[in-house]
Amino acid sequence: MRTQQFVTLALSLFIGTAAMAHPGHADGPTSRAEVIADLEIYRQSGLAELDGRDEPPVYGADYQAAQARYQALHASPAFAMRVARIAQQRGEAVATASSGAAQSTVTQ
Repeated sequence: MRTQQFVTLALSLFIGTAAMAHPGHADGPTSRAEVIADLEIYRQSGLAELDGRDEPPVYGADYQAAQARYQALHASPAFAMRVARIAQQRGEAVATASSGAAQSTVTQ
């Protein structure tokens, strides 16, 4: 029972941290391409491996470093390019950086 309570608490803290790190978009919901790109950098940063443990070391140096890598990757221009590439591969609308408008990449 104690383990279940700890897991619930840890997940609640993680979800809360993730929600604070991603305030969302003022212009609408998160696209599928953004979610996929976010998952890729989550894995690339090392957070996925650390969070997969029974007791993630959220206060440890390794976890803090992985979280910093994740935040840097998410803030980088490469993340926006990754989102655009995934959206294009999936045939989704891609937001252009110059106009802020969405353009359709689907051709018929």
